[in-house]
Amino acid sequence: MIEIINRGQQTQTVSSTLCSLVLSFFLLGLLSGCGSGSSPAGSGVGTNPETLTITLPSKGASLPSGQPVVVSFEVQNFTIGGQGAPRLHISVDGGPTAHFYNGGTNDILDGSGQSVVNMTRTSTTSFQITGLSSGSHQVDLGLVDASDQPLPNTEANPSPRSFTIQGTPVSAIAVTSGTSFLSSPVRISFSVSNFTIGSPGAPHMRFTIDGGPANDFYIGTGNDPDIGVQRGGIHTHDAHWVSANAFDVFALSAGSHRVRLALVDASNAELASTIFNFTVQQPPVGDLQLQSVLGGLNGIVSMAQTSDGRIFINERGTGNVRVINPGWQLASTPFCQVSVQSVGEQGLLGLALDPNFAANQSLYVYYTRFGGTNRVSRLTNTGGGCSETVILDNLPTSGNHNGGIITFGPDGMLYIVIGDAEIPSSAQNVDSLAGKVLRVTSNGSPAPGNPFSSSSNAQKVYSYGHRNSFGLTFHPSTGVLWESENGPGDNDEVNRIVAGQNYGWPIVGGFTSNTSYKNPIVAYTPVIAPTGIIGIPASSSVYPSAYRGNLLMAVYIDGTLRLVVPNASNQDAPGTSSVAFTGGFGGLLSLMLGSDGYIYTTNGGVIYRVVPH
Repeated sequence: MIEIINRGQQTQTVSSTLCSLVLSFFLLGLLSGCGSGSSPAGSGVGTNPETLTITLPSKGASLPSGQPVVVSFEVQNFTIGGQGAPRLHISVDGGPTAHFYNGGTNDILDGSGQSVVNMTRTSTTSFQITGLSSGSHQVDLGLVDASDQPLPNTEANPSPRSFTIQGTPVSAIAVTSGTSFLSSPVRISFSVSNFTIGSPGAPHMRFTIDGGPANDFYIGTGNDPDIGVQRGGIHTHDAHWVSANAFDVFALSAGSHRVRLALVDASNAELASTIFNFTVQQPPVGDLQLQSVLGGLNGIVSMAQTSDGRIFINERGTGNVRVINPGWQLASTPFCQVSVQSVGEQGLLGLALDPNFAANQSLYVYYTRFGGTNRVSRLTNTGGGCSETVILDNLPTSGNHNGGIITFGPDGMLYIVIGDAEIPSSAQNVDSLAGKVLRVTSNGSPAPGNPFSSSSNAQKVYSYGHRNSFGLTFHPSTGVLWESENGPGDNDEVNRIVAGQNYGWPIVGGFTSNTSYKNPIVAYTPVIAPTGIIGIPASSSVYPSAYRGNLLMAVYIDGTLRLVVPNASNQDAPGTSSVAFTGGFGGLLSLMLGSDGYIYTTNGGVIYRVVPH
């Protein structure tokens, strides 16, 4: 005997001889089935009715203001699929229909296939609604087939679920800073109401400066100033956390600026926002000033000039090595390109011309290759293209503290500065390349005369105990190697680099009486984020006498240039530092001594000539 169950759940008994007749009628859609099988869920044909039950919010629920509304449901005898398959319809307050999917899309889309901005899928049977105002609301759910038609049975289309958003004040944010600042950095202070800024993964604040990339502001258990402001999950040096209601913005040029702040919930939906306009004043003129020579550039961080007058620049984010021809004309075709990963401080970082560039058309670059490890390569223009020879690979890598500045010394060896890769203890281990200045041949082998020999890594190490650096240069008059170094929250340094010396990080920073560590000649607290550093020739006819034979250093935080004067009788003793250019063009990066005797600097988008005032 065979049981046939229809939609009304009535059971009929038929003989097996009748089953063939039943099956013929089934083909015409007159009966629901023969035997104990069932039809695919969502087809409108099956042994049991497709059922949809709303479990949250409860009927007549009163929900807090400013929080996402969680909607959850249960389905029976039905499978919610992806686009083109049976699915769930959603409508809020009689508005447009949204489509809930559990397939390859795993999303909530509108009628044109775009994500619905105020709905977020949270599981296979739940979603959140944000941005609802105080008062009464209702959410209407229904099951539909693959052709977007509602299922005919009432169990698949429950009554709309009504609920109320409480009339308490919604979350709000307000900026409490002034509207005019003397110079960068700018401190943005704010207050929030009916909202708690939390740790990563929790509700927090998001802000942008001048329409740039989004930064996330956190405060909660486990957070500290180094990770309180992040961009894409990595600490950013464009803005630093100050307190639970303040952050500093760096490298701003003089003029008008705008910050947009928004409170976002755990699903990154905005609950409230505000826009704050402010001005950074033009600082007083110093000894030096900047003249723009070429703009419209794309994130350049290193520059080098050949004997024929061409200037090579690297674009950190694109991996392009570009050529500026004499007369400041940017060549349309890159000299070479490497595939880079540019998260945080990664990307195409260092650039150095081969000492025999005129003959071999080769230069060296330090970059984070796509896939996430740092390397040093020799790039050679063969006329028909660019060839790459990797000389050092799998160098220590992190989102920040990659170092990357490279330069050839008077001895013909290649010097490379590598950051601690955000593992400070590595800087004290000479068998690790992190937190070091390396000295290698042009083929990447350990240079003769290096001070350490305990391992293949140690044989490449020239000095150690470094945190992170964006400046490394040999003085053109004395041949002394100088380095600028970034401290954590204090003690940025200018160091004279000597073979085999330990510069202290992370055990000491700045000046110390412990003779195991080499002192800087200058330390800066609070930090200024020094970048490029270069020696001014003693024979310079361009710069005032007080500058000749000394050092010029670029600064990112306030966009200044600093004159650094080593002690004339003992270059290991403390020196002095003063502001030579007072800023106003944004954060400055590398420095280059041109063949015309002038020093050139950049803010990433423009190259400037440094001239006396």
